[in-house]
Amino acid sequence: MPVNIKTKVMTSCLLPCLTYACQTWNYTSKIKNKITTCQHGIERSMLNIKKIQKIRHNNIRKITKAKDALNYAKKLKWKWAGHVARLEDDRWTSRITKWKGPYGKRLQGRPHTRWEDEIIKIAGPCWPQVAQDRDVWNSLEEAFTFN
Repeated sequence: MPVNIKTKVMTSCLLPCLTYACQTWNYTSKIKNKITTCQHGIERSMLNIKKIQKIRHNNIRKITKAKDALNYAKKLKWKWAGHVARLEDDRWTSRITKWKGPYGKRLQGRPHTRWEDEIIKIAGPCWPQVAQDRDVWNSLEEAFTFN
């Protein structure tokens, strides 16, 4: 089968399976590594390349011309965050997004990264107000996905 058809199958079937529910993930370095490793494995198997052949992933990506799964997943998260911020009614999705967590003492050590921490780095702490303007929100998307 030609490589371009394999790439279309990967983009239409495997990429959505790999990034299922990615809008709710915290993108830690561990999760980022899992996504890219899985995609590299898929691309290698598309071209029937073994790891022992020592071909760089940049060269493989040039041949397959596939979308980057991590950028695809982060783009979906960014779009979902904008959608939730623009919700008019009081749905559970917007209530959970605005929830600050349980009261009381937290455990010792570094706090876990939250879902909105990455969004706050790009759009600021008032990101729901920034998301109300679609043009500004869409202009910040590239900074979020390639971060």
